[in-house]
Amino acid sequence: MSILVVRPTRKRIIAGYVVCILLCAAWAWVYATWLQDKPRWLAAIGIVTFIWPIWADIRHRFTTMKLDNGKLTYQTGFGKISTRVLDVAKVRDVHVEQGILQRLFGVGSLAVETIGESGRIVMTDIDRPQEFAHEILDSCRRSQFPGTQIIEDTKPQ
Repeated sequence: MSILVVRPTRKRIIAGYVVCILLCAAWAWVYATWLQDKPRWLAAIGIVTFIWPIWADIRHRFTTMKLDNGKLTYQTGFGKISTRVLDVAKVRDVHVEQGILQRLFGVGSLAVETIGESGRIVMTDIDRPQEFAHEILDSCRRSQFPGTQIIEDTKPQ
């Protein structure tokens, strides 16, 4: 089986960058219109709005969930890295949750629960969460019944 890697979507982060650009443009207009006689460093205050999307972008780039050879690996962190490795054979439940806006943009949250004390792993804002959930369940079936093939449901056309 090949490695399947999923990362959080960047759709929300891109929207954050767009909002920050609009806020900076509005602040530049306010400064140019009413605050010209004030110190020049006030003009740069609009740049502070970019802290949130930059931080979210960094955090999203260092969050991954990998499915490989019967193991599900969830890794997150930039400075301090946290890794959880689950045996797919012990997966008890795979849960996909999508709100109205998430369905509109094709993203959602994926929760994987295992048998035992390891608990549950939740990854938010991933593209096509149902597809990844089906891949996890197929891998679970393959690990429980080695040598069997997963037959895809085909609809008559």
